[in-house]
Amino acid sequence: MIKKTALLPALLTASVLMTAASASAVSAAPDIESQVRVLTDNYSLWENAEDDFAAMSSIYSITDLDKNGLLEVHSMLTTGSGIFSYIKMYEINESLDGLTRIELPWDGDMPDSFLNLSVEDTFSSQDRSFTGYYDLTADSYIYFACDSWRGGIASNGRTVFAFRLKDHVITSELIGKTETTVSSEDYSESTVWTVGDTEYASEESWFAAMNEEYSHCVPFTYQAPFLRGYEVTDLYTELLPLAEAAVHPAS
Repeated sequence: MIKKTALLPALLTASVLMTAASASAVSAAPDIESQVRVLTDNYSLWENAEDDFAAMSSIYSITDLDKNGLLEVHSMLTTGSGIFSYIKMYEINESLDGLTRIELPWDGDMPDSFLNLSVEDTFSSQDRSFTGYYDLTADSYIYFACDSWRGGIASNGRTVFAFRLKDHVITSELIGKTETTVSSEDYSESTVWTVGDTEYASEESWFAAMNEEYSHCVPFTYQAPFLRGYEVTDLYTELLPLAEAAVHPAS
């Protein structure tokens, strides 16, 4: 097992490099106001406006997942479950002449809590502040998403994915899952927590094992505030603070 104390010098070095690289990308990127104007001008591309239900149940968020200084817009839609079930994403072009659609690994459907960007976050957070990881070796930023499923009353579970954005493509890998079965005799529940092929005895040890997978990476704080579709009145003004939070998250 890797000792975290032995990783400290490497993590500190990686943290410095991550901060410098991110700051350089942001300073070289077009200013936030210009980028928000591009998002506003292309609203018809990413708006969920198929019908009144889509408009009312949509959630929009602004991010910079790859830390290149160019904003992404998440257009999310819940189809009645109360949790997000569909997403489309776009990234602003460097030339500010439009948006490029981001390729997703989920074929339209998405993990329920796509914007819960750390392993132990619940489905909602008041300040929308999360934890991701910077992987120095791959020079990429890692985030997390959780998906819940239910097989009637007999079983249910969760799967946790790690994902990265690079060159307009999101890649994803499964890192952990749970399965709870319900007895047909006395309705007692039995849960199995797994990471890879290893089973764990509790949710706490399951979370610890998933976090250990990224112990060689540098954690960072990330914010993902959102705007509800029915709240949109002055899009530019309403997107601006979301964009600021994405590029300059509060510590």
